Amino acid sequence: MRNPTVSVILCSFNRSTQVTQAIRSVLAQSFTDFELIVVDDGSTDQTSDVVLPLARRDARMIYIRQANSGLAAARNAGIRMARGTWACIPVPDPEHVGPKSNAHAHDSSDRCIHARRVTTTRQYRQPSSGSHR
Repeated sequence: MRNPTVSVILCSFNRSTQVTQAIRSVLAQSFTDFELIVVDDGSTDQTSDVVLPLARRDARMIYIRQANSGLAAARNAGIRMARGTWACIPVPDPEHVGPKSNAHAHDSSDRCIHARRVTTTRQYRQPSSGSHR
């Protein structure tokens, strides 16, 4: 199986409605050579109930559920799973970064705040200091 060009890493914490909207927006893009990695950072709402059925219907999706560890750990978990040449991290979930990002919550999949070329996931190393396909 060929690796995708882009890995989109979407992190969420207790945002089942917003994550569903973001997933649908990413899946509706005209560019289709991507994988969508959804990292559920220990949500206590219905996030897994809404994301898992979507992941089962679309082979491009990967769902990761982890204990609540914060945005950086959620991003790192997604990056570790990424198979794409490029990694794209859409505007983060406002629960992780506070009220300044609330304006971006409704169109989070339209903006990529960070894209970087990924050499291989094996070469990725975290700074010192449950997945479903």
